[in-house]
Amino acid sequence: MAWKRCLVAAATIAIATAAPALAYKGERRGFDRLTFDQSIAQVQKVYPHMRKLTTEELGAAVALSPFIQRYHQTEVKLRGLSYPVALELRFWKEKLWVIIVYIGGNSADQVQRWLEQRYGKPTTTAPDPVWVGKQTQIVATLKESWIGINDNVLSTEAQTVFMEGMRKAMERQHPAPPAPPAAK
Repeated sequence: MAWKRCLVAAATIAIATAAPALAYKGERRGFDRLTFDQSIAQVQKVYPHMRKLTTEELGAAVALSPFIQRYHQTEVKLRGLSYPVALELRFWKEKLWVIIVYIGGNSADQVQRWLEQRYGKPTTTAPDPVWVGKQTQIVATLKESWIGINDNVLSTEAQTVFMEGMRKAMERQHPAPPAPPAAK
């Protein structure tokens, strides 16, 4: 089952790194008061009440790895949204890598307008709006009530590790047949 979680994680990360590097309006390497690559300690200075997560699923798919740490912060107020949001902060090798914004009581239409005001028109809209930038990517899965923002460099590194882990797991489940005996 672990390899299936790796497959889901790898596929998610592959989407994040497959598009050509463009730029979108207002692109920066972070979100709100956070910057990708910050340490857990640096982020705790911004959100001192964030709590550590283990296997809980808050809505977005969870990839488990010894390299991933997850934290949760509720009641975050963002200018332009009517209601507070919750953040899931994911760290890759103790560096801020992914920020998931759970939109809470804000409507999908309001959040879509808010995103377009901040970042312009999405790079693609099918099946969900996506803003692909040189440094980051934003995926708005508004039907599921969350937005994912990831760092492209850390996503590429994570994808490489997940794919290697998946390859090893598949080899353990389906070992290669033994080589035929050498001809004499």
